[in-house]
Amino acid sequence: MEKKIKIVFEILFVVIAIFYYYKNIFVPQFRAKMGSSDYLIQTESYSNMVELFIDEKVNFAFVWNREEKIYHMFFFSEDSACLYNKNIEGKSFDSAIGLVFQLLNENNYLNSGSSIKIVRYGAKDYQDFRNSFVTNLNQYGIFSFLEEQNTLERKSQELGLGETKKKSLLLAMDFYSKERGKLR
Repeated sequence: MEKKIKIVFEILFVVIAIFYYYKNIFVPQFRAKMGSSDYLIQTESYSNMVELFIDEKVNFAFVWNREEKIYHMFFFSEDSACLYNKNIEGKSFDSAIGLVFQLLNENNYLNSGSSIKIVRYGAKDYQDFRNSFVTNLNQYGIFSFLEEQNTLERKSQELGLGETKKKSLLLAMDFYSKERGKLR
């Protein structure tokens, strides 16, 4: 009986040691390697999306959750790669948009003569996003932009992804996006 107890304690010790290593060493090292744009989209968190075109070069999208936080981004052009892994995700509308415009300006993709088109993919929280967008855009001397509406299904067709269900559409866009974001 004493030998069985000793074996149980040894097994328990090994399991605890493995759990400790995984939680306190492996996971933090893994997270340190991952950039803010490297994670796969959490499709269940999706609330809405807005796509931006700037001077027909930069094309990317903000994806937000129910808490009005930008939790993911899609990169649809190689020029939008300057935004990849810049810790934009996880921020409020104001903070994320402000950081994006700052980065675009620093990389010479945004100036007072820029032509901007915003495409919305739904109405959920769009007005709050738009208000933050306009406030931040005005700081760069840009006071007008075009607005359009699209659907996820049409965007999938435009990209040649062929998906029709929301979850698979978002995942396919994410894989497409990651290829564009890592090109730089």
